[in-house]
Amino acid sequence: MKGLSFGLVALGCATVAALSGRAPARALPSGCEAGIARYDVAVPGHPFAVASSPDGRFVFLSIVSSSPTSANGIGVLSCENDRYRLKRFIRLESQPLGLAMTHDRKLLIVADDGFTVFVSTRAALAGEPAIVGYLQDLPGDVEDNDPGEVNVNVSPDDRFAFVSDEQNLTITVIDLSKARGNRFSRDAIVGQIPVANAPIALTFSRDGRYLFTTSEIARRAYGWPKICRPEGAPQTDPPTNPAGAIITIDVQKAESDPEHSIVSEEPADCSPVRMSMSPDGATLWVSNRASNTVTEFTTEALIARSEHARIATIAVGSNPVPILASRDGRYVLVGETNRFGPGGTGAGVIAVIDATSKKVVGSIPVGTFPREFSYGVGATIFLANYRSNSLTIFDAARIADLVTRALPSLQTKGN
Repeated sequence: MKGLSFGLVALGCATVAALSGRAPARALPSGCEAGIARYDVAVPGHPFAVASSPDGRFVFLSIVSSSPTSANGIGVLSCENDRYRLKRFIRLESQPLGLAMTHDRKLLIVADDGFTVFVSTRAALAGEPAIVGYLQDLPGDVEDNDPGEVNVNVSPDDRFAFVSDEQNLTITVIDLSKARGNRFSRDAIVGQIPVANAPIALTFSRDGRYLFTTSEIARRAYGWPKICRPEGAPQTDPPTNPAGAIITIDVQKAESDPEHSIVSEEPADCSPVRMSMSPDGATLWVSNRASNTVTEFTTEALIARSEHARIATIAVGSNPVPILASRDGRYVLVGETNRFGPGGTGAGVIAVIDATSKKVVGSIPVGTFPREFSYGVGATIFLANYRSNSLTIFDAARIADLVTRALPSLQTKGN
């Protein structure tokens, strides 16, 4: 966790001032508008997640080594001449994946396999040593102490961080005030929420009272029927696993008694991996990687433990992973990765779903293994193409201009 590497180009002092809590000297334009519907930026490794500054002048990007000569770390991209360009690289050990920035914009929190890493945004922009601390999810004396941290999110009040432990079947709860006060020691860990196999997504309800997560395979204790085959298994093999789960968590309870904070578990399809909330907070859209589907749930019903939480199931292409509901409520974008299917090393595709009709209305070609969506400022959308070592930047207002073909054979399954 000690290696740091910075480029030589410094970012604007107004952006640094904004992250340090001081008002910028002048108003800055919102976003980084390129005047085109999309463009791509090459990065030095496999990109995973993006966190944007409030003014859109820079973004942090987690990058995983793609070869023996490339490094793991956090890329800093700045907006220059209406385009994002990589300007600095902060080296990390392990495998940096999920990112979350605190709402005061002072800390970038990184889910880094066996560690949660804390980066000072001010120092990162100033070209100074930026890692201010890290903590291990599990004690160092535990023989297998790699929980597989894959994602992270911060409570709306900036008091707690929630980290998905993919290998440990838990979500770790971290008291950020304690972490800052005790130099990021393990004493800041409140505890773990016992979810199910391979938790990944972490999405707060609009009022911040609930946290929703995906688990790829439900616990056997739920008693759900076995309807899913292991991913990559022949279609002739019998199903051996239950469906994955959408798990609802009471945030206030999780901050004091995480072990008893689960509100409900709801079946999804096979291997749910990502989710995105509608602009009004009424529904959750979920990508199901092993079922080649997208499912829509009502958040109110999930919280109420209703049997009627699922609204629709929509067939898409092979192994969908990233998913994003557009801010205008018109579309849901989902990345078809072909990760375990034929053409797994070929170019990916974004299926465009009409949020009202619940039908796929077209597609957008992208890089190989599209893995994570993120919103920037205004109409800017980021997509990390993991195996293409590229970041695609979209103008959300021009999604309709990007759709290249209709897919009439993919229809909605009613529920």
